[in-house]
Amino acid sequence: MQAGDAAFWRAREPGFQVEGLSAGRSEPAPPALSAARRTRLLGDLLSDGYHVAGRLIAGAQAARLLGLVRRLRQGGLPLELCWVYDEVWQLGALARPLLAAALGDDFQQLPALTVFWVEPGGGAGWRPHRDRAGSLGRDGRLGSVTLWLALTPATPDNGCIYVLAPDGDRFHGSGDAGAVEPPELQHVRALPARPGEALLWNHELLHWGGRSSPRARGPRVSLGFEFVRPPSPYQARPLPALPAPPLPARLALIADSVLGYQYMRPTSDAALALATALAARYPTW
Repeated sequence: MQAGDAAFWRAREPGFQVEGLSAGRSEPAPPALSAARRTRLLGDLLSDGYHVAGRLIAGAQAARLLGLVRRLRQGGLPLELCWVYDEVWQLGALARPLLAAALGDDFQQLPALTVFWVEPGGGAGWRPHRDRAGSLGRDGRLGSVTLWLALTPATPDNGCIYVLAPDGDRFHGSGDAGAVEPPELQHVRALPARPGEALLWNHELLHWGGRSSPRARGPRVSLGFEFVRPPSPYQARPLPALPAPPLPARLALIADSVLGYQYMRPTSDAALALATALAARYPTW
């Protein structure tokens, strides 16, 4: 694989761009949120731990991105390689008004690139976890959030996201990311979503992906991004303020995500070998 050659990736997916955004080409800025919407978003994230953001992209664009992820899967490649392409990086820019409302205008993206593929009829999402400790400041401000985007319908049948509401979670806001105990079931909430719709949650929220049932009509596929209010308290260094990193940096980030999240989901030996090779060739971003 000629991983470092942008022409290789363009030829593989002729309908997608590589390094077009980082060369200065980007889409128009999304519209700003109203004051009432900003207040509701921030209130949701602080009180409920999550915000149902609604449609971020059109269903046709979600289907286009799903096709990209599906072709990577069919080729036996790590799904995170979708981040080679500008259109995936551009999703963070489209969510800028949401992220600015949560974290301030100078928010930064963390190097955590995730793709979720839950197979129908028994596959499961990630087990119950909190993304990062210490994301709720003593001043009541949020320190970091996850942006989650559905590429397929996410339903209770195919393993949508579930959360434990903070009022039923004595560890929410404790700063202990590993604190998990069996929840009172009536405090658990399912968060279904349609293709192109987004969720936001704070990093103290206990959440997980459900298990797909035999009634599922297809896989549950989604993308995950993480963002932080500077200065970041985390060991992970935020990404530079660019529309998208150059290709070598993208490959380093992809390798790091595949290797770093292997403990959360099954990862094939071939995917691990490729990620290890990429990490050796592109050790830093």
